[in-house]
Amino acid sequence: MSSTPGLTSRPVPEGFSPHTERNATILLPVQDKPFLNPIQEYNRDLSVAVIKHWSKLKDNELKDKFEKRRSKVAANKEKQRGKGKQVGEKETVGLDEVEESESARAQVERKSTA
Repeated sequence: MSSTPGLTSRPVPEGFSPHTERNATILLPVQDKPFLNPIQEYNRDLSVAVIKHWSKLKDNELKDKFEKRRSKVAANKEKQRGKGKQVGEKETVGLDEVEESESARAQVERKSTA
């Protein structure tokens, strides 16, 4: 076994050579000429960057949608209060509005924890 400086002093078995991309190092057999495609590495990195950017845009879109619905519900509640409801009278909100608000809130919370 020989030692390779790029592998942080880990031994490399005979018949293998290390291949490093960024922080990852793998051992490849010496007798087989490996097929390494540098263009694919670029494509992978580009795909990851695009997906991350799209995810951020989608998160912002969902947050904006949630805040818009939230302010609309608050405005409707304020409007209902102004119509002279009696003290202790229950307000009714459509089931669709509640379900939409809860699902949007859950999506925003899931995205923010990820």
